Amino acid sequence: MGQVMISVDFSWLICDTDLQRESDLENVGCTIIRFTNDQVLKNLEFVLHKIQSFVENDLRNQTDN
Repeated sequence: MGQVMISVDFSWLICDTDLQRESDLENVGCTIIRFTNDQVLKNLEFVLHKIQSFVENDLRNQTDN
């Protein structure tokens, strides 16, 4: 598994600098999983499911290669 970064942001606070940093990280092979703080606070089960699904898919892809 490569580098994975999980970001939790205020939905109204994502700025061009954040998007550029995300793009730079992706260009060097990182995967960014982004959630808003509302998603985390209101539906933690959804957030955990998304993270678990990503990890399972990544592990499955590693065993296929």
